[in-house]
This record gives sequence, C-alpha cells and structure tokens, in this order.
Amino acid sequence: MSKTLLPSFVFLCLLVSVIHASSKDKPISVELTPNWNRSRIEMLLSEIPNRKYQAISFLSRVAGTDFKSDRIVSVEIKNADGNWFAARRASPFVFIVPDEITSMRIIVEIPAPEDVFRRPFVSWMDGGNGAFVLADLVPIEFEGAVSVRLPGRDSHQIFPNIESGFVGIFGTARGGTRRNGIAIRRVGDWKISDDEIETVVKEVVADYSQRFGGLEGGEIELVLIRASEAPGKWTARTVGSTIIISSSGMPFETQEMQRLHEQMRHELFHLWIPNSLELKGDYATFYEGFALYQSLKSGVATGRIRFVDFLSTLSAALRISEKIDSRPAIGDQWRDDRESLYAAGIVSAFATDVSLISASGGRRSSDSFIREFITRYKGSREDARIVIREYFSRNADLNRIGIGDDLMLRRDSISDILLKAGLRRDGGSLDVVSNPSSGQKRVLKVLGYNAKAKLIQMPIR
Repeated sequence: MSKTLLPSFVFLCLLVSVIHASSKDKPISVELTPNWNRSRIEMLLSEIPNRKYQAISFLSRVAGTDFKSDRIVSVEIKNADGNWFAARRASPFVFIVPDEITSMRIIVEIPAPEDVFRRPFVSWMDGGNGAFVLADLVPIEFEGAVSVRLPGRDSHQIFPNIESGFVGIFGTARGGTRRNGIAIRRVGDWKISDDEIETVVKEVVADYSQRFGGLEGGEIELVLIRASEAPGKWTARTVGSTIIISSSGMPFETQEMQRLHEQMRHELFHLWIPNSLELKGDYATFYEGFALYQSLKSGVATGRIRFVDFLSTLSAALRISEKIDSRPAIGDQWRDDRESLYAAGIVSAFATDVSLISASGGRRSSDSFIREFITRYKGSREDARIVIREYFSRNADLNRIGIGDDLMLRRDSISDILLKAGLRRDGGSLDVVSNPSSGQKRVLKVLGYNAKAKLIQMPIR
C-alpha cells in the first residue's frame, strides 16, 4: 500500500486518556512513519526525559521469541548542541549515546511473525496491516507518558506509560465500528457482526464494572485477527485499553460467539488488573490466575457456562498445580511451565474468594478484594509482589490461606478451602457435598451454585 493512501485506511487502536501534564512531566513525543515495502517503522522521538545516559537498549525477546539481531536497523541521536550523529552499536540491542539526548531517530524492522498466534504480542507489519507496540520499539530506559502521532495526523494520542502504548493500522480490515466507547476492527473472515461483538463486550464490561468498579473513561479498542488454523486455537493480549486477538474459526456462529465471550471475559479483566495499575515487576501468575478465575465466575453469572463447568476447570487447575515440582519465582509468561503456574494462580484466586466469603458471611469476596486492591494501589509504582504479600499478610482471613513469596497457595491449605466451599474431591474431580451446612451454602451461592442453569444460546444463521 502506498504511503499516500495511508490516511484513508488508517485505524488507530489507541488508548484515549486525558493527562494533565505540566511542562515538567511533558510526555515523550513519538512520530511513527511506516515503510510498508520494507516492513520497517521509523520513529522520531523528542521531548526525551532530561537524564544522563551512557547507553540505551531495546528488548531482545518478547513472548518467548528472540528477535533477530539486525531488528534495530539504525539509531541516530541529536545532542544538546543540535547535531545529529549515528549512535555506536555495542551489541545488537545496545547503543552507546552521549550524556544528553534531545531527539532520536530509530528505524526498526518488524516483519510479521510466521506464527499468527504471536501477533498479539509483538510489533509487526504485513501488507497494509500493522501493529506497533511501543514497549518493544522504544528504548527500555525511557519511562513516563508518551504522545504518539502518525503522518498526516495533526493530533497526538497520549498514553499514560510506554507499556500501554499501542497503535494499529489495518488497511485490509473489515468493519470499523466506533460507537458507545467501543472500537472494533476485524481482519479476515468472521461469522459474527460488529453489533454482536459490541453486545458481548458491553455485557462483560457491565458485569465487571458492577463487581470491581467502573473504568475511567477512554475507548475499548478491539482487533480480531483470523488465523487459518484448526478450530479452537487462539491467543490474545491486552495493551492499555486495546485487546488484540488471533483466533482460528469455529464451525458455527453459536460456537464463535461462545468463544468470543470466553476471550472477552479473560482479556477485559486486564483493563482492571494489571492495566489500571502501575505496579512494578512481574506478577503475571497472580493477575492471570485471577483473570482466569473471574472469567469462570462471570461465565456462570451471565449464564454462559454451567456451575459444573466451573468445577471441571477448577478440578483441572488443582490437578495441574499439584504436579509442580518446585515453587519457581514468577517470570516469563511464555516459559514452558506457564500452564502449571497459571493453574496455581487460579487455585490461589479461588482460595482468596472462598476465604473472604466464608469469613464475612458472604459480604466480601474476591470481587471486593479486587476493588479494594485497585483503590489502594492506584498510581503506586511499588514492587507488585511485595505489596501483594503485604496485603495478604495484613488481612487475617487471607493470611491464613498461606500465600507464599511466589504468590501461590500453600498446598496444605487446599483441604480447608474445599471444606469451607462445601466441595469434595471424587477421584480427580470436584463435586458439591451431599448436605452442605448453612455456611457452605452461603459460599456456594456466591460462587454461582444454583445460578442460571440454562446456557445463553444464539441462533445459528
């Protein structure tokens, strides 16, 4: 696609935030110029924080994939005297720079990953479609708010931090609905319409807003990328308020709607945690575990899944988590044992829920925990793992369940949790006890037992 035609096809997937920044806090300015023929993005950075730099570096690995050593094509620096010069490359992803930088020009080569299921996680360009994730394009050393502009656009879009920055250009996409605070773009063939997609998003957001509190303004951007793989496989990522999903098709529209609802329940949770927070460090096992668990609870509450499905998934998580041989520190979410770590995260979230419900007589739950946690740590840049451990240790009911330094449930706690929940293990599966006590009935009710038994179905067209 020629660059002269670009503005008519541009679809920006941007977090619309209002930031009242003083001149002291002025956002880093980033101007993006795509070179479609060479799959390269040129970035002009200005208003760079006034810090002393000896070197700058770029991510060399994202989503379990190592970037090619020649990905960073060039880096040019404008110094305090106003002179431009090429930065010296110390290694493929590290460049030597002068103490003071006023502007930078960076060219990065970002061809689309062959594995379409990696596309939600990295920057890429392919035939008029492109996704630009600032975190893997901008030097690691830079922090703070960022203002992004594309060629031909007078206005800038401001992101509160580099990690939340995402710009999408989808020249071959279909749809393009932008209304009611939801923007939708579909790449490839989908059996469902923008109206149906909007209905699912609104339903999940309404449920989560009631549980955790409302979101603070801004559009929710949704990009759906069709993958030509066997049915049932998908990956997704939420950057800022943009959700990118690569998903294979499903045979029928009802199945595609149910799959989309499952995807939305998980990914929309991330608009609350971690994306509404600025905590430091990697605590993916914690928030991914809660995302998976709350997705199950929401599915039961909205009639999308049955309580028996909830128990089936929880049973599987218990079996998987109990096979973890060691208690590793939280790390790369693409590590080989991430399934086990996330299973342990689901169990920890379940234990948190049951403990609070039981101790409060049903007045508190994991929903109120999430609401309170967000309120307490909104704007904090503390180490996430430290504040989570402290939060649990200060709460007598949560301290009893034994969340360790790895943010996982202590194994000897699970029997007591199941007893409080009125659940028993029948082989490897969970089931409700025959004659639950009044306390157990209270917990089961909050978990969703006896909730809508009939699944919501959509007609096949």
